[in-house]
Amino acid sequence: MIFALELSSLSSFAWSSDALVIGLLVLAVACQAWCLHLTRVSLAALPALEERVGRLTRSVALLVDTTEGCFEAVSAQLVRSDDTVTPRRQQRQRRVVGAAKRGRTVSQIAADEDVAEGEVALRVRMAQDLQAR
Repeated sequence: MIFALELSSLSSFAWSSDALVIGLLVLAVACQAWCLHLTRVSLAALPALEERVGRLTRSVALLVDTTEGCFEAVSAQLVRSDDTVTPRRQQRQRRVVGAAKRGRTVSQIAADEDVAEGEVALRVRMAQDLQAR
C-alpha cells in the first residue's frame, strides 16, 4: 500500500513537470510572438523614417550648395574690388561722418545718401575707430 502511494505521487510529479514544461514553452512562444509583432511594427515605420532622412539630406545638400555659392560670390567680389580709395568714396565718407557729428541719425543719413543704414553705421563706426587710434 505504501509502495502504491509512492507510485501515484511519482506519476503526479511527472505530470506536473510536463505541465510546467508545456507552460514554459507556451510562455516562450508568446514572448516570441510579441517580439515578432514589435519587429513588424518597427519595420512598418522604417520607410517613413527613410523618406524623412532622405528629405533632410537633400535639404542639407541644398543649404551647403547655397552657402558655398554665397562664399564664392563674396570672395570673388573681394578679389575684384581693390583697396584703393576713390575720391567719390572719400566724399561719401566725409559727408556721412560730418552728418553724424552734426547729430543726424543713421536712418536720416542713409535716406540722404541713398544707401543702407548698415553701411552708414559701418562708416560712422570705422571713423570713430580711426579717431580712437
